[in-house]
Amino acid sequence: MKKMSKCIKCKKELSHKGFCPECYMKVYGFTKDDIVQFPMRKIVVKESHLELAKHDGYTGSGVENPIIIDSQNNLCIGHHRYNHARQNNWNTIPAVIIPYRGSNRFTEGHSSWLYVARRSGKVIVNVCRLRDLIAMFIRMGRSHSHNEDTCPEYMNIEIEIFYIGDKYE
Repeated sequence: MKKMSKCIKCKKELSHKGFCPECYMKVYGFTKDDIVQFPMRKIVVKESHLELAKHDGYTGSGVENPIIIDSQNNLCIGHHRYNHARQNNWNTIPAVIIPYRGSNRFTEGHSSWLYVARRSGKVIVNVCRLRDLIAMFIRMGRSHSHNEDTCPEYMNIEIEIFYIGDKYE
């Protein structure tokens, strides 16, 4: 019998580790209408990320949630799902395309934590290392005039933090 996992956010039982489809959409800020069938051959993937994904103990058997790619077709989130689709010779994969280059704003793996930052309800940063979140805020702060008495609208950011747990349990 396959070991069941629980959704990181709502604790609903799942056959895979991570978020249930409903929470996945809420966390990353998209709807079912944003999901497209994207051609596998157009996705740009760093081979080093695929090598790590092959050897990190993942035992999933399918694609429960869409992958996330940026405006230049770089794979940001979903390396295991991409690997599964590639190994099974899929022509397309469910994907959400974020409207900017996201390689430094969207990362996965690297730790047992997930930091999601939103501005006006839209996800602007999704990282697994606190140092990446801090670096993003430093870059945003450099463009801000520090003579202002109030925080500008673009600095009003909501952060949600999730403990993902040990990737190898």
